[in-house]
Amino acid sequence: MIGPPIGIDNANRRSYLVWGLLALAITAVQTFTVQRLRIRELEVAMAPKLEILFEPKNDEDSRPYLQTLAFQQLVEVPSFRSKQVAVNMIDRRYRVGVRNLSTVVAPDVALLLQSCQPGGNFVFPEHRFAVQDTNPPDGVCDIPAGQTRWFDVVNELSWVASKQPAAVFHLCYQNPDFQQLPVPAGTYDIVVRADGGGASVTRSFQISKIVVDGKSSSLRFRAT
Repeated sequence: MIGPPIGIDNANRRSYLVWGLLALAITAVQTFTVQRLRIRELEVAMAPKLEILFEPKNDEDSRPYLQTLAFQQLVEVPSFRSKQVAVNMIDRRYRVGVRNLSTVVAPDVALLLQSCQPGGNFVFPEHRFAVQDTNPPDGVCDIPAGQTRWFDVVNELSWVASKQPAAVFHLCYQNPDFQQLPVPAGTYDIVVRADGGGASVTRSFQISKIVVDGKSSSLRFRAT
């Protein structure tokens, strides 16, 4: 940068400058390449990356993945003078988690029903599932770096005293008009998709509720 050293003769001055400029150019190219690689690494690290979690420990109550809630619900019964009686109910509900693996917030994350085989009545592909603990139900949420948000996927309602549980279940759509639409019992292979912040990830599951000899089995939800 400051020219040939003192004492170098004129014969070597030109070659010294040429090699010096060449070394400077190589250093500049190397520095630029290293910086570009570093910037790319930072871009990759900061880009939203999502993971769908489902790790229940049992088939009874393994929160937050599986929650079994007991409650009372008023039901109209024409034969009673009050026309309403309190009935003991069970809500068996499965959820999945969506985890943000990146170092930045993943904005507007939604979990959708990408596909369902077989299809059927009240099976709506590309509809959003409800975010847990939102009222009214929401279909999108921001997920901070390294954190998880939960989405209700499927549930069944049954009377505690009933000897023949209803042979239907419900997909937990975000749209309130669709939340309690009954899907007939059977075995369904579904794919759910989490979208948000430019990232997308899918995972396959199986929903199973079987009717044998007129009796309905409990709802089961499995990763496949």
